[in-house]
Amino acid sequence: MQIKHKAMRLGLFLSITLTGFAVAGAVEVSCSPGSLGAQLRGQSGVDGLVVSGKIDASDLFFIADSLPSLRSLDLSSASIVAYDGEPLHGHIQYPAATVPAGCFMGAPLENVVFPAETTTLADGAFAGSRLRSVVLDTHTRATGFGVFASCIQLCEADFAEGAAGDYAFAGCVALEKATVGGGTLAAGVFSGCSALERIHGGGNITSVGGRAFEGCGALESFDFGAGLRTVGESAFAGSGLRAADMGLCPTDISIGGWAFAGCPSLESVAVPSGAVLGEGAFFGCTALESAEVPSGAGAVPDYAFAGAPLRNGSGVIPDGIVHIGAYALRGATGMRTVKLPASLISVSDYAMENMDGLASIDAVALDAVPATGTEVWRGVEQGAVELYTTTQTSTLFAGAPQWSDFKITVEAGATSPEAVAPERLKAWFEGDVLVLSSQVDEIAGVRVFNAAGMLLADVEPASSTVRIFTTNTPGALFIVNATMAGSGTETIKITR
Repeated sequence: MQIKHKAMRLGLFLSITLTGFAVAGAVEVSCSPGSLGAQLRGQSGVDGLVVSGKIDASDLFFIADSLPSLRSLDLSSASIVAYDGEPLHGHIQYPAATVPAGCFMGAPLENVVFPAETTTLADGAFAGSRLRSVVLDTHTRATGFGVFASCIQLCEADFAEGAAGDYAFAGCVALEKATVGGGTLAAGVFSGCSALERIHGGGNITSVGGRAFEGCGALESFDFGAGLRTVGESAFAGSGLRAADMGLCPTDISIGGWAFAGCPSLESVAVPSGAVLGEGAFFGCTALESAEVPSGAGAVPDYAFAGAPLRNGSGVIPDGIVHIGAYALRGATGMRTVKLPASLISVSDYAMENMDGLASIDAVALDAVPATGTEVWRGVEQGAVELYTTTQTSTLFAGAPQWSDFKITVEAGATSPEAVAPERLKAWFEGDVLVLSSQVDEIAGVRVFNAAGMLLADVEPASSTVRIFTTNTPGALFIVNATMAGSGTETIKITR
């Protein structure tokens, strides 16, 4: 039943039940652009408002500035037209189908239903408001920066693919659960949402933007789905994740720098063999016991596992690694043995600093002494650590700075590997062209690195013969990591 308002001449009336809300005493207004202020003159105490018809930015700013008691706003039957007129909050023009930047920033609104027509929410449109829940369908695009940032009473968010922009819900400290539509998750979208526990639809996400879940301390699990190709910089830094299983993701997934840095509860990590790992990806993960570096990575990045104990860290220096970055394994106190692959040619500054649980290093696979940066093993009692070598390389290690400080032991029966390519893969230079040839399996993928572990080429030839031009590539020493179609990988060191 409807009860007529005394101000019927202004087009106002009260309704017991509203579409989208269960709010008594809401005022309904049929509007034309710029008329809302006149229709609601003297009605500053309105706590519920339903608007239909056409409105513009002047009407939206009137609602935000002149209705301090408003808690519920229904725009589902309204359409926003362009504004072009007197200066309004510093601008004389506002586009159609858009809620202006900062329009409802800090407003007391608790509930909003957005227009049914396609509508864009600009930067900070509802930031710091008292909204309790947000639903963004395919028609509502909160693509502005920080549209709902710091809404400290917001408990739930549900949005369609692509509907939430960068830092949309950042700092919503009461947000506990969210449902996402898949696709790309914007940068910082949930940054600082410390109460966020559950993400529904995570398995449909193809890209997690930088800092998307940074500081989400209550988030203990996430579904890394088969379509996920990118994890951005600091995407999960400081979150509560206990495991990061990316084993089902595409083999070439890119994991950005510091992606999982400072996750205090992270215990295990799994990544595909061809993943690209960024600097400091697992820095400061003080509970991390088990992790693997992708076999095709070429290098253990700088700071990659610094501060992680890695008691089961045998997979962090796999075959094919040519370079161990600065501070990469600093403080890996749980690692008692380090096995160096035949491909290794350099270890950077402080790479294994304070690995005070280290008991032995297996260098038997090496045919040359890797170059070392500054104080690689600072804080390690090297004289108590056995360095296993072959008969042929023991003298080389004994004469090399830093390596000579270890207790060098020739492993019984160990001899240096022949410095030739494996039989099923051959490599040579024809001028500046690197040629790879297989007589057994097709070559499915090839990565070429320089002596510092920098990726120079990455191709997927699916052929038995590969030619790679190196004309503009500096240096003389190259490491080739080839994935064979039949099985396994082959690593070759070759000099131009």
